[in-house]
Amino acid sequence: MTMIATVAFPEEIIIMCDSRISYYKGDQKIASNDDLKKLYQLGTNIMIAFTTDDVSTTSKLIEKMTIKAHTILDLDTSQFLKVISAYAKEQYLLIKNKRPKIEFIYAGYDFHSKLKIESRKLQRVINNVKKNGKLPDMLENIVVSKKKFTIFSPPSPILAKQVFPGGGIILTKGWNMGTAGSGESFINDLEKYYPKIFSFPGTFNKAVILKNLADDFVKSVKIDTVGGLIQLFVITPNEISPLQFEEQGSQLQIKTYVDNRGNWVEENITSGERKVVKQK
Repeated sequence: MTMIATVAFPEEIIIMCDSRISYYKGDQKIASNDDLKKLYQLGTNIMIAFTTDDVSTTSKLIEKMTIKAHTILDLDTSQFLKVISAYAKEQYLLIKNKRPKIEFIYAGYDFHSKLKIESRKLQRVINNVKKNGKLPDMLENIVVSKKKFTIFSPPSPILAKQVFPGGGIILTKGWNMGTAGSGESFINDLEKYYPKIFSFPGTFNKAVILKNLADDFVKSVKIDTVGGLIQLFVITPNEISPLQFEEQGSQLQIKTYVDNRGNWVEENITSGERKVVKQK
């Protein structure tokens, strides 16, 4: 299992997960490694993360989905998700022997659909954020509709979850958040800090705050199937990029980056120690 979290704001989506993989024989845990890549880019503005009880089978399924995704890149995001999730279900049913439990989390932007937000909910969000700081630029001069919904022009953030063995997909649009896996209780921290982060200026700053929250959660929750490095990507209407940065403390410098092979690396510049998250 794992910890996956997605958080959608007006101007960016942040998706992150841990890197731990645990091995079992029956119900008996026999080992853990903290080097599993769980985040993949499917399209120009869509990412997928997974949690599973069979990494090998799920990785092969993701590989097939990635190949399929390259043939449907011209579809709008909503249609893309319908096609790719249907393809995932089709390929899942072809798995021989025992079929694993899998949760896929998708996150991306739809450039064709308008965003409808319930006006009362939008007003509550605005009031809450104003208490904590400044509204994002796109909301600075917003007029909340007197009708049931306030309409925003695209792009619209989309978060979706697909759960196997059933393979059904649940899709939501708008400023929302979600978690999955054995660390899904991280949603409590997200709900607590979301209004403050919502109003915090700068995509990079939001991402760093969320990574720190996730790091603190992993350290404090003490779930043995959650741990390792926090892999975090930022999705905006213009690009997808990993959170790469340096941390400096007392006689310590940590650099986090993605290398040219796609591996997630945390390097201690002081000691030379490197932790690497890679594709299995």
